[in-house]
Amino acid sequence: MGWLLINKHNNIIYQGMKRYETKLQVETLAIQKVIQWATKNQVLYLSIQSDCLAAITQIGGISEANNYIKQIILDISMYLPLFHCCMISYISRTLN
Repeated sequence: MGWLLINKHNNIIYQGMKRYETKLQVETLAIQKVIQWATKNQVLYLSIQSDCLAAITQIGGISEANNYIKQIILDISMYLPLFHCCMISYISRTLN
């Protein structure tokens, strides 16, 4: 898995990489890591885009998650009220 945090000037300000088993696991963990980093660094406005529709729908509470993913989603949900605005949205793989 790899992730980038890009500011409004398209500069990379945070990035990381790690190996995991499923795309859903990778995407939810990447979103969790970015949200934790943004909170720690007092970012108030955040837009997260993912090409994993399953991660977006599970974070949005639309579908059921397994226990491991559910714990990550609960963690994400706890951080969301700390932002003035935090959008987590789906972007097609061909557009990112």
